[in-house]
Amino acid sequence: MAFSMKFYLTLALLIASSICQLAVTESVQESPETKSLDNTGGDSTLTFVPKYVKLLDGVELGKFKASPSVSFVYYYKQAVNGLDSIFKEYDKSAGYLNAYGLSLGLVDCSGSLTDETLKTACDEADSTQIYGYRQDTVLLALGLDSMFDVNSIMSNVLQLALLDEVLIVQTKKNREEMEHDNSGQTDIIYSYHNAIGTYEHRVFMEIAYAYQDKYKFVVSTEQSTIVGLQDAELVSENSVVAMWVLYCREKYSAATGCRSVNYRGEFNLLSLATFFRQLNWPKVAEFKADSNQCEEAQETPCIYIFHSEATKDKVQEVVDSLQFDVHGMAGLFVQQMELMDGQTDPQLDIAKIGGEQVAFKQDWTLENIEAFISFHIFSVSDKEHEEVTMETEGNNESIDSIDDMVVHVAYEMRRTIGKAPTIPALTDKTFYPTVTGRKLTIVLFYITFDSQSMLFLGPYQEAKQATLKEGEDPSAHPLMRMDCFDWTDICAKENITTYPMIYIYRDGGKRQQYRHAFDKDVLARTVSLLQAEQPLMLKNEEEVEAFVKGRFPDDRHQMVDNLVLLNPSKSQKEVKAFKEAARALETQMLFAIVSPGVNAKTHPVGSVLHVRLNDEYQPTETLSENLNAQSIQDFLLKGQFNLLPELTHLNFPALYARKQPFGILFYESGSEDASSQLLTIGNIIKTNKAPGIIFCKMSMTGNKVAEAILANYTQEPIVPSFAVVNHQKGQVYVLQGADVLSDGMLLPWIQDVQDGSLPPTKVLEKGVWKPSGRHYNFLALMDKDKAKKKKQMRDDEEFDYGAIDESDDSKKGEEESDSDIRSTLLGLQQSRLYSGKSHKAATMPSMGSTKGDEKVVRHTEL
Repeated sequence: MAFSMKFYLTLALLIASSICQLAVTESVQESPETKSLDNTGGDSTLTFVPKYVKLLDGVELGKFKASPSVSFVYYYKQAVNGLDSIFKEYDKSAGYLNAYGLSLGLVDCSGSLTDETLKTACDEADSTQIYGYRQDTVLLALGLDSMFDVNSIMSNVLQLALLDEVLIVQTKKNREEMEHDNSGQTDIIYSYHNAIGTYEHRVFMEIAYAYQDKYKFVVSTEQSTIVGLQDAELVSENSVVAMWVLYCREKYSAATGCRSVNYRGEFNLLSLATFFRQLNWPKVAEFKADSNQCEEAQETPCIYIFHSEATKDKVQEVVDSLQFDVHGMAGLFVQQMELMDGQTDPQLDIAKIGGEQVAFKQDWTLENIEAFISFHIFSVSDKEHEEVTMETEGNNESIDSIDDMVVHVAYEMRRTIGKAPTIPALTDKTFYPTVTGRKLTIVLFYITFDSQSMLFLGPYQEAKQATLKEGEDPSAHPLMRMDCFDWTDICAKENITTYPMIYIYRDGGKRQQYRHAFDKDVLARTVSLLQAEQPLMLKNEEEVEAFVKGRFPDDRHQMVDNLVLLNPSKSQKEVKAFKEAARALETQMLFAIVSPGVNAKTHPVGSVLHVRLNDEYQPTETLSENLNAQSIQDFLLKGQFNLLPELTHLNFPALYARKQPFGILFYESGSEDASSQLLTIGNIIKTNKAPGIIFCKMSMTGNKVAEAILANYTQEPIVPSFAVVNHQKGQVYVLQGADVLSDGMLLPWIQDVQDGSLPPTKVLEKGVWKPSGRHYNFLALMDKDKAKKKKQMRDDEEFDYGAIDESDDSKKGEEESDSDIRSTLLGLQQSRLYSGKSHKAATMPSMGSTKGDEKVVRHTEL
């Protein structure tokens, strides 16, 4: 879980009140070599042997707390699932943080303690927290769900260590005041983070440490603070990170603030280190044919502008704007010269990385030039998918974080849960009495430091709120939760091996697994249907008619779209088959039976009526032959979606499983033409003139997913468009324009596509659908794990942190490269190239060295 900014603000107040204007004139000299300590009576359960984390006794714990720099301590009390992995991440983080003069410690609280100092500290500590200290003050206690990998540990520790140097801004007004205060003096590096404790946050803090004397660094998690900055409208709630350079020293006006430029490179240590190094280059340089630092670097694109005296002013207007936009990302060289007859004047060329050169050939306008440069310099090409496997436990910090996006979304959703009713937490004492004593109990098994678990806690609460009847006792609601970090024994007995997992317990403890989408609406539908005691018995004609129209006495059923009605004949086989089908699909549809003696005139006897309440084109279907359990299930599953459904992530898997071509209408909802376009498709569906095609629609109104899909299908995404997509063959056919989407033109075109008489508009690339970045192949890991268990346990004294695959040498090279970059950045900070402030730690020991020997004097101020 990422960490909330309000805790850092609270921390700032704590520091200001306790150690404001305090000068620290001594440095703590600690050896990074780990000591073998035994502070217990020999019955310790700690098996982890740290390499960089310091194992503390009572005396060293006191020194640790009193250190003038930030230090963190974890108090180990008992072994729990997942803690070994966290320990390895904690230890690796300690190795990196040693280079910054920051330390991580471990106190063994298990067993019988012989050290009274440790015993007191252990009694007061919470084993789910990691405590941050400075000068005998507890700055902050961070939960394990905030400090579970290298990224979250390093980013949080560095944020606290640089709290005075890296400002926290949470309002637009504060940002504007800061711009004013720094005008004519210092440029600002302003960063927006979707969440704190991520890989991007960690990288930003490492860069901030190196360049804290040259720039003013800022962190914000509030999107409202970036309003007015360049391209701020491109940052959405799902954006992970964004960064701007605010040129306050050169370009500031009271009306618009500092000139802002959005960083458009990759957000990793190498890219940012390169960018900040190149910020030291002049914004505009004179071109010299015999010497060019840009080309010599071989890692940065170069922009060349040649012009004559006649076009000097014309070029200068462009250069005045361009010099800020490309600063740090490309070298900009301008040269006035005598151009030969026939040469373009002015002339702009780009030399890309690798030597390729492209010339600008459009009209000389700032808009055209910016678009040209943006395409050739700032566009990010698709990277090859990189699959990573590992032979040991734990995460690999060199992978950005396998579920960063999940972490960020989880963080945001936890902040916006609001006042949803709390979900009762079960314990080892209450679990079995609850699931065996209630008619229906639904339990979410989760772990607090698992990002997917935390992501679903919000929707889980919202599902309860949606299904909680007015006046109902919240504690009687079937939704419960079980934290497997606290109650490992219960989760082991229930065979919970992955998180999150939901089990449904009914009728004295009979268990079935929840197998639908982890979505609040889907879960709420499931709860409502399970509470309905299906199939319902309709006792008169009025109840029958109300049922098929979706009018229920219990309003909770209104979230159900699919209704199924049996009007039985005298044969009990039909009823038995229907009830069997109802049991199989009871979490997806609402079933009812017409009671004997009720005359349901509009519904044939001996038939099953399927009602889709939101289907505008064919709301009902009837099955009247061969009524057995399997045929009823097949009939209902085939027709579970509307004939023209809105295509979403929830229904795509089921539709795709049919292995039929998709016919997708991309339309603008609410437009004048939308109704006629939908009517055209609806007529084709109802007359069944294009069998074998799954028709669906995607509104382009505020739907970025639909926009991205259509842009992938065609070079010119025109709305409306109709696409036939054959995923099995990888063929895409697109018909565009409102004038052609008529019944008379669309149907013949579809039939030509089905006949194979039209060439595809696009052929989808073949390949394996993989994540967009480096990732873990868990199936491969499981196979390797099984093979390992058949062999003798290998010596794990020197455990491997890295992610290992067939290109192991390249992975080691990447780690070495990051270490080189980090060493260069640390060397830059220690070199005191920039005059001004004193440094937080003057001589920082590298990983594995003994100690720093220079005293530090610094003042804490807000």
